[in-house]
Amino acid sequence: MISEPELVSEDGYGQAELPGEHRESAGADRETMDAERPVRRMPPWVWALAGAVGASALWAGGLYAYDRMGPDLGGYRATENLCEEAELSALTGALGQIAGASPQSAEHRVLDRAMCHLELRPADYEPMVDEDGNTYDMTPSASVTYELHKKADPETEFEATVAAPLDLFIGEKPSAKKIEGLGERAHLLSDGADARSLVVLDGQARLSLSVSPGYAESGEMRPDLSTIGIEKLLVDDMKALMERLKRPA
Repeated sequence: MISEPELVSEDGYGQAELPGEHRESAGADRETMDAERPVRRMPPWVWALAGAVGASALWAGGLYAYDRMGPDLGGYRATENLCEEAELSALTGALGQIAGASPQSAEHRVLDRAMCHLELRPADYEPMVDEDGNTYDMTPSASVTYELHKKADPETEFEATVAAPLDLFIGEKPSAKKIEGLGERAHLLSDGADARSLVVLDGQARLSLSVSPGYAESGEMRPDLSTIGIEKLLVDDMKALMERLKRPA
């Protein structure tokens, strides 16, 4: 004969559990343990390290994309004939129409270069003829140069060319005047009444526009560039050239 389960006194092991009560009690104890179990948190340096690794990955990805794509060229493109791009409507209106043009160009994966030399012939121009009948063409002239740097930053070299220009000018060192509102940096190099050269840095592009006056038989310059507003003429033609070089070919 099976008897009822004995109840153990409180000074023993406590009351006996009846069938069905154990599962409920165990569940309650598990919930209590879960509630009392401390939450395991990540140390702050772990999150900092993860952020640094993520930032490094983004930086490396950006560096790879920059190296692969190169710097932003600002819309500038290469050209095979800079003489066709440089219309020089302001200069030709003051100094004479283009009588001869000599373009040159070279393209490279890191640097595209182009230049153009133009002869300008005034309407009343007459060539010089010596006593032996030899003819000399002493008309005004203009030169245009264009460099598009596709990898390196040309800013440092630009400052050097302004501080120490090439032998475009003969005699004393030319003065440099800063021109506002033209590219990122622009300077007008001047040597009195003689040649003028406008040099411009615009992002990855470096441009220059130079003009020299013609000479009469007496050796006098014609015209005197200091009297015809040459600065505005150069700036106007340079702006037009920069806009042209940003248009599709």
